[in-house]
Amino acid sequence: QAENVMHTLSQAVMDYSMNGRIQSSYGNRHPHRAPQGVYRCTGDDAWLALSVGTDYEFRALCSVLGQPGLADDPRFLDLESRQAHHDELDAIIEAWTADRDHYEAFHALQVAGVPASPVLNAAEVFADPHLKARDDWQQVTHPEAGTYWHLRSPIHHMSKTPLYIRKHAALLGEDNEYIYKQVCGYTDQEYQWFVENGHAGTEVVVANKPGAASNR
Repeated sequence: QAENVMHTLSQAVMDYSMNGRIQSSYGNRHPHRAPQGVYRCTGDDAWLALSVGTDYEFRALCSVLGQPGLADDPRFLDLESRQAHHDELDAIIEAWTADRDHYEAFHALQVAGVPASPVLNAAEVFADPHLKARDDWQQVTHPEAGTYWHLRSPIHHMSKTPLYIRKHAALLGEDNEYIYKQVCGYTDQEYQWFVENGHAGTEVVVANKPGAASNR
């Protein structure tokens, strides 16, 4: 797990190895992008995320906000200036988003070339037209839970090795014989011993001791 997570910290590791700096938490902000944040929109718990990385994107943002003159404001002329006055920028942006639906704001910014996205709840993610167009959902039937939509792998579109959900979540003990016999190499007789002695099974058996349970 540590090896996997380390790759998400590559910039911080390089900064320390080259400059001796230890990065602290930036919250919703970024050391090389400004403004960047999550801004409240109209509606119940509705938010918009945006991230500006270039002067061109900032000019586009100002135009969408209806304040093109902000791009020439000395407080916001370049990244360093915008970082220094980030709180003021946040207030200006949220004054614009506060009266807008998060999808409406997202589309206006995206058309102008400003990286932005609505922050979606679970229902909105399920209904998102982009994810549907990408065929990111797959119906899976579980013998006890029923048939429901599940999210597929983010790389399921690979042309030669497409990925899909091959099987429902296993029932209790459903794969016991495969694991014991094929993976672990036990004989039929040995497996039967495990079953008879409570080491393997497909039922939950409550033991005599209060609060104790075992699988059978």
